[in-house]
Amino acid sequence: MIVTEVVLLATLHHLHSEVRGYSFEELGHLVTKLEPAALVVELQSSEIAGFPENPIKGSKVEYNKSILPTAQKLKLPVYALEPSGKERDEILKVYEKAWKDAAKNPSYEAFSKYTDLLFSQLMRYWQGPLDVNSEVTIESFRLKHSYQEALLSVDTPSWEQWNEHFLESILATADIHRGKRLVVTVGAEHVYWLKDRLSKKSEVRLISLSEAL
Repeated sequence: MIVTEVVLLATLHHLHSEVRGYSFEELGHLVTKLEPAALVVELQSSEIAGFPENPIKGSKVEYNKSILPTAQKLKLPVYALEPSGKERDEILKVYEKAWKDAAKNPSYEAFSKYTDLLFSQLMRYWQGPLDVNSEVTIESFRLKHSYQEALLSVDTPSWEQWNEHFLESILATADIHRGKRLVVTVGAEHVYWLKDRLSKKSEVRLISLSEAL
């Protein structure tokens, strides 16, 4: 079997401006250094197609400032991770309702304080891309989501559906680029989930950032 290499490259959205060793510029340098055959990114297909005339809206500023300009410079094909249309709307509707309901839970305040503390500690720990992509970060977010799933009674199916779409997109792109390397840029909180599933897929070989470099 011809196996495709997959590198999960965790991104921090707006926090790249605060983590000095993992700036927007450094993110672009990493994509270049990893020499992928293609990128798979945490966007919708319509957002990719509309760039740069229509900059990416919302928190994912790394795509405007770094990732998509780098892909254009390197002439890399770019594929979307996120669902769109009715599927997207249905997942988000369930997820948003879950958070509204969770706000009424007596444990919500404790979870919010825990999340703030977690990020404050991680911001001290993150000195560069290898820290953001480390097992420490991966396991920290795995723990956060176990707490989060206990708080949100319907979080598991919506979170699972969202990430399942990511997984399907990665595997479909891997099939197109067999025997080559994909770089998947995705928010750091998704990495633990994708790592678990991709490590069990025989058609891909998941390699860490440190190994890939």
